[in-house]
Amino acid sequence: MNDVLVIEASVAIKWLIPEEFSDKAEALLRASRQERKRFVAPALLFSEVANAIFQRQRRRDITAAQAERALIWFQELPILRIQKPDLQMRAFGFAHRHHLKSVYDAEYAIVAQMTHSSLWTADRPFFESVREPRYWIRWIGDYPSTAPNP
Repeated sequence: MNDVLVIEASVAIKWLIPEEFSDKAEALLRASRQERKRFVAPALLFSEVANAIFQRQRRRDITAAQAERALIWFQELPILRIQKPDLQMRAFGFAHRHHLKSVYDAEYAIVAQMTHSSLWTADRPFFESVREPRYWIRWIGDYPSTAPNP
């Protein structure tokens, strides 16, 4: 792999709101920063994370002030937004081939393929749906909480 990691929304939200595997997501973030790895993602990551924060606030899991702080903190992270002309078309095909529940998930996979990077996800059904060799798609639950290398 290279110095780029693709981060999926289900992992990114764990940096903002404590839930299962937040410790592993935070360890990935720390190790990536130490090793100067860059995060990339399809542009939709930012909408997905904003929506997840909004839904948590709407359900009163977090306050409006917490939601605003989380969103500001997330938007300040150095994550490169990838938007290529053929991204949705390629994601559409990938979603069909792997019987995914959405094209959104497939966009992360295509960005990982385009950048020759690992993709970190906490979406177990998505992870398990990818039938081709999974050396590039990684399940956050497998990441050690104190691991030095992503």
